[in-house]
Amino acid sequence: MDFDFELLNAKAAHQLRATALLVERAGKPSRTSWNIPFSDLTGSRLDEITDEITLALGKKCRSLYTFRLPDECSPEKVREMILQARGVNPGNRAYPRVNPVAAGRNSRCLYVGTSRKTAARVRQHLGAGNARTYALHLSWWATSLPGSVLLDIHEYGDDTPDEMLVVLEEQLARELDPVLGRRGSR
Repeated sequence: MDFDFELLNAKAAHQLRATALLVERAGKPSRTSWNIPFSDLTGSRLDEITDEITLALGKKCRSLYTFRLPDECSPEKVREMILQARGVNPGNRAYPRVNPVAAGRNSRCLYVGTSRKTAARVRQHLGAGNARTYALHLSWWATSLPGSVLLDIHEYGDDTPDEMLVVLEEQLARELDPVLGRRGSR
């Protein structure tokens, strides 16, 4: 297959400008938040929480979301606990990477993500999803943490392009410096 590499830069720049216009013109998303006590992430209470989120969002919801730590919860302790969970790994769970601490920052943001099916994705993060899907799996390691995890969901329209959500996710991750998860381009 022949490809004209001389046009590659111009085509890429054109695509980036088109995505930038989409981001600039995007409307303000609607926001929904939940404070979920870490201690509630077990048994039937976990099912109730995930059912409540699914009822509120529906099965299809395009969003940008964050999980944030409460003030009484140390990001260092979270790093320690997730590293321990990854080492012991009951249930053979696929955990996100632990990000290095940025100089002079102690982020309260646990994770930044996007999804087309947000309720199902949140369910995975809370620990009620498939073990081999990369997710927080909070019910498997975080139930002894103090306080509540704050889940913020910023819902966009069904017609929102994936590339726009990727750009917004990357920018938000740069701003919030999450403790866990991928940072940077997919």
